[in-house]
Amino acid sequence: VGLVVLEVLTAALVVMPLALRQELVAGTFERSLVSAFGPIQCLLAMSVFPFLSALVGAMITIAVAAVVFGMPVDWSTAPLALPAAALGFVAFLPFAVLITAAVFVVKQVGAGAGLLITCLSLVAGVLFPVFLLPDWIESIKKVGGNEVIADLNAGPASYLQTWGATTSFKPGENIALKR
Repeated sequence: VGLVVLEVLTAALVVMPLALRQELVAGTFERSLVSAFGPIQCLLAMSVFPFLSALVGAMITIAVAAVVFGMPVDWSTAPLALPAAALGFVAFLPFAVLITAAVFVVKQVGAGAGLLITCLSLVAGVLFPVFLLPDWIESIKKVGGNEVIADLNAGPASYLQTWGATTSFKPGENIALKR
């Protein structure tokens, strides 16, 4: 289920800014600006196919998990996942518009979208009900203690510290030019 949510989240947050970046690189963005449909509507329309593709991929993922791995699925309520996924997609579109605006400023998109997804995942991890986790995670905590859990949590913290350090990096003096 987490993979399904990540697939829809990625379709919402990453695809539209990447499409704009490709339009800028190809030199075809001007056609969106002068379109009678409007520039914002053109950008939003670019996200329709990725959403539908993510939705189909999500349905296939859940079906394979149910058939091959025996994941329990309540098929009577499973169709309700479609409007929930659409609602989640629409809820994250404003973030995608902000990231798309950042493409105009910094001409890059991958790091910003990845950082946003990481931060959202960390917040979701704090708010996630622990009793829904698999039993083997609780067993790891019992056997390894809090040190193991601290080590597992150190990975995302290290990533954020490294990213923070890169934002304040100033290049040093070029000693090759002193000759």
